[in-house]
Amino acid sequence: MSIPARKGGLRHSKSKANRAWVVAMAASAFLAACGGGGGGSSGGDAGPSGEVSNPLDQALADDAVSVSGVNLAGFNGSFAGLTLTLASGAFNTDSTAGLSVSVNGTLVDVSATLLQGNTAQATLVFEDGPNEIVADAVDAQGRPVHVRQMVWSGSNAISVPLQDGSAQAWAASTTVTASPSEDLAQAASAVGTSAVNFTHLPSRSAVLLQARSGMAMGVASVVASNGAAATLTLLDMAPKSAVDNLDFSKTDLSGWSVTGQSAQVTAGDGGASDRDLLLSTHGQTQPQVARHAFETPAGAQSVTVRYRYATSEDLQATDRRHADFFRLQLRTQAGQVAADTQTIWSLGANAFDSNGRTAWRALRVATNPAGDLVNLDAIVGNVFDGSQDSQLQIDSITVDTAVLKPSLAWDATQGGLTLATQVAGAPTADQAVRLYWAQGPNAAQKLGSALATLNVPQATASGASLSAHVDGALLAAPPAGATHLLAVVDDAAVAALADVRLLAGPNANLDTLGEKLTLALKAAARRAGVSQLAVAMTGMKPAELAHAMFLNLTRSSAPMADNVASQNQLFGAAGQAVIQVFSQQTQGKSLTEVLAARSSVEAAMTLAIEQQGPTQVLKHCADPSKLLIADVRKASLPDADSAARFQAALIALGATVADEAGRWHVQLALP
Repeated sequence: MSIPARKGGLRHSKSKANRAWVVAMAASAFLAACGGGGGGSSGGDAGPSGEVSNPLDQALADDAVSVSGVNLAGFNGSFAGLTLTLASGAFNTDSTAGLSVSVNGTLVDVSATLLQGNTAQATLVFEDGPNEIVADAVDAQGRPVHVRQMVWSGSNAISVPLQDGSAQAWAASTTVTASPSEDLAQAASAVGTSAVNFTHLPSRSAVLLQARSGMAMGVASVVASNGAAATLTLLDMAPKSAVDNLDFSKTDLSGWSVTGQSAQVTAGDGGASDRDLLLSTHGQTQPQVARHAFETPAGAQSVTVRYRYATSEDLQATDRRHADFFRLQLRTQAGQVAADTQTIWSLGANAFDSNGRTAWRALRVATNPAGDLVNLDAIVGNVFDGSQDSQLQIDSITVDTAVLKPSLAWDATQGGLTLATQVAGAPTADQAVRLYWAQGPNAAQKLGSALATLNVPQATASGASLSAHVDGALLAAPPAGATHLLAVVDDAAVAALADVRLLAGPNANLDTLGEKLTLALKAAARRAGVSQLAVAMTGMKPAELAHAMFLNLTRSSAPMADNVASQNQLFGAAGQAVIQVFSQQTQGKSLTEVLAARSSVEAAMTLAIEQQGPTQVLKHCADPSKLLIADVRKASLPDADSAARFQAALIALGATVADEAGRWHVQLALP
């Protein structure tokens, strides 16, 4: 059903004489997104009446803490010296009591940690493979500083020779990336001609190697061990094949260049005349390749390949060295490139059916409408051993004379997002661009039914641009596991837009937000039409506040009596009552004795904070089972209108929103 703009979450717009009719599909009500209801209002300071500004309520700048000593993008050795540096101010250097560092959940001994001025240094021991570093420290004002990073580590070095398709040494400058087979976004890079070298590669995961030199490309995989070598063969653009055989109607491999006996033409599932190309690893440990080069006629807009991948590897195995892979790439003489490179671990077990096959996938490359030369390269590889085979099945290769090029973009001017498409060539039938939630950027990963539809009539002229506004209220309740929004025409014509991201400042620990506040913040951001929110601060638990107050009250730079007096000036009556408990617990004791009794003193202070009411002691203190807190930087919202939509959405979900200098202070009570 086509709907006018005033009646639905979508508005339509015209480009020249073309009108994009938009159909709104079923969507959950905005208030149901996070289980919230009415109530809630924008308010002022949530702390005790008359309280002066407390440094514990003030956030450090988002770039206040830098991390050095570890390689965040590439690979690390088994040991690293982690350094945290404050851009301004200093760490609490009286003791390491405020410092905690862990690697993959195992605490690091910080007794030998160097705390000096604005730096904190700790020696880390990494495991082979991925390592999550979590570091918590306290600055000189008692504010918590939280850092979380993921790095990869190993102890292996490899040399990677580079060669052309004739096994001759490659002579041009080439960039090679090395990625763990289960995390292709993590990539170390090296540049060379006839060879490149990598160090600190892990043993637990195969490493995928990808090379590019101009339009020449190559892929290989290796299980790293000292002295291991994986030769990378770069495939340059090939001239037109002697025989055109895009549809495999020759019933054989005429026109295709194939490695060994690894490919065959088989019956497809589309009837008696349907033929597919099946490229198998065939028990070989070297990548198997099938290539075809062909020309597109004038008027062609693109080439689309439909394919799927299958493996007999154990997808539930914990041994990540068995990391079979595939690469399908389309390159044009005009310089366009489209490629899909995956390993069984980057795809994940859920991408395969019970027969070890993925859903059908599609890859499309734009071509020169005046005519073009296209190279199609299909590559599959066994890794570690050849005992289990993998296959790439190509179902169809089509030359498209008319295509839709969808796009998605957040819309901070109106809120929500813009669903759009460009039309290349004259459509031969009515078409549509549909909006979905998805658990990844590919059409095969879409979840549930379409949220909205942008219709493109057959009469739409080539070159037209159609767009529609999608209200953020339609995006309030993503299904479980959703990470992206997709604009889908077909399996090949897909535009992906990552869901809203929450970015943590150094005083924010996103783990403390809880599911309900996380969902509410993201729903409000979608309503505002922004891609990310900078979270400057999150709530402190009563025990964390007691610890911060204890450190401030036991500073060695002044007598405890002076510390007590200065801290009393920063807190209202509730906070002063907690400080009084500290004084009672430490009466008659020296600083050394007080520090030795830290655990019992902090326990008494924690109890006092709970009795006084955490938010009455400090605005950012709360029991997370009762109240969730986040401070969002106002700079996340580009103008007053988007900020108003953001606040209204949070209030509708039951949150309170306080307008503070540079931040929105958000509180969400739990039932």
